[in-house]
Parts: sequence; structure tokens; C-alpha cells
Amino acid sequence: MPGALSLVLAACGGGGGGGSADWEVTRDTVGDTVTVRTRSGSVWGAARLVEQVRIGQFDGPDEYTFGSVAAIATGPAGTLYVLDREPPSLRAYASDGTFLRQLAGEGEGPGELKQPDSGLAILPDGRILARDPGNARITVFGAEGEYETEWRIRGSSFTSTPLYTDRAGSAYVQLFEFFDDRPRFKFVRYGPDGEPADTVEVPRERTPRSSSPSTKLPTARTHRVTASHSGPTSPRRCPRKGGWWSATPTRTRSMCPARTG
Repeated sequence: MPGALSLVLAACGGGGGGGSADWEVTRDTVGDTVTVRTRSGSVWGAARLVEQVRIGQFDGPDEYTFGSVAAIATGPAGTLYVLDREPPSLRAYASDGTFLRQLAGEGEGPGELKQPDSGLAILPDGRILARDPGNARITVFGAEGEYETEWRIRGSSFTSTPLYTDRAGSAYVQLFEFFDDRPRFKFVRYGPDGEPADTVEVPRERTPRSSSPSTKLPTARTHRVTASHSGPTSPRRCPRKGGWWSATPTRTRSMCPARTG
């Protein structure tokens, strides 16, 4: 039986700070890139995390134990979907942490998972997508958790990058290619029907590698706060306005819109 992992879901509670009211920034636009530089304060203020629900037991039924949680997603009705890698499974829990059903288990057949990574997303129509490079596919489940179909993707492209979606029901699958012996960071856009639509090459921020340490918050995978020296973050999908954003561990933040047509 895999080692148990307790999932603690928290929300930001009020603190003593004024939040965004104390956040002072400057904005510069060059072409299609907007650079937002923090001058003082913080958009978070003095926020603190308040536990709302705890899922998992170190010694209990299989449906409440986890080996290596790769991703968590929330459905329209508040249902929590947990993608586990050891052993591979996808489970659904009510908003209060009660186990509802197992959508997928380990295997290579329809609706099964072989080696899932961090790709888990909910489409606007409620369908659930689980990226499984081990089976070279994205497995699609209906809004009620039933298996529907699969979308073929390039195999062996394991990544910790989330599976991004947009309001049109498209999904973006990370892809690395080499050009002139240098890696290129791209996304393949799949339409709501699972057909590849186009390839989006995301602009990379040309900021020199920073000597300032960056801090990462605890995640379901690490359970700890870490600090390291790093350059700009990988591009992230903007959920509301489209385009992509990246950030540096200094005070620079960049918005990088990208055409997808």
C-alpha cells in the first residue's frame, strides 16, 4: 500500500495589512509585452492561510490514502479531483472531503492511467482532462466522472507544468523542441474536440539570471517552503484575458500576450 499523504486545503484569511491598497507598481509596454514592476507593498498584504478541509489518513481505507499527489482540480459544483501517481489513480471528493468515486485506476486500457504527470484540468462544460504521457494521451471524463474518450499526445513528455485550458474549451499541452541546438518552449493547442489546432511559441522573458533568492510556497508534492536562486519562471496561461505571463524572483512581473491563430 502506498504511503499516505494528507491533503490540506486552505484559503487566505484576513490579516492586518491593507492588501492591494498598499501595492504600488509601475507599468511599461514594449510591443506586445507589459512589464509590471513592484515599487512597494504587496498584493497579498498580511494574508494568512486558514485550513478549510483535510483529506487523507496515514492508516485508513485506500480511498483516503495517497502516494504521490500530482495535481488537484476543482469542478463547477465544488467537487475536488485528486490525481495520484503512486499508484496511478484519479478520485473525486465532495467539498467537505468525503470520498465520492474513483474515476480511473492503473492500467493501459480505456479510462486507465499508466504514468500521469501534473496535467489535470476541468473544461468549461465540466469535462475532466487527465494528462498521461505514459499512455501518450489525455484521458477525458464526463462531468459526472464517466470515461468518454482520449486525445493522443506525444509520449514520454513528462512535465510538472499544469494542463492549461481557456474559456473556449481548448487545452494547451507543453512541448519542447530543439532549434539550432537550443530548446524551444511551446504549447500545442487542442480544441474541445481533441484535435490539435496549432502550436503556440510562448515569448520568453529576456531578463538576466537573478542573483536574488526566490521563495516557493509549500505544495502537495514538497510539503515545505524552499528558497533558491533562479531566473524567470516558465510562462503561464492567463485564464481570463488570454496570453501568457512569466515572473522573475526580483520585483519584475511580465505579461506576454501570444497570438493563437
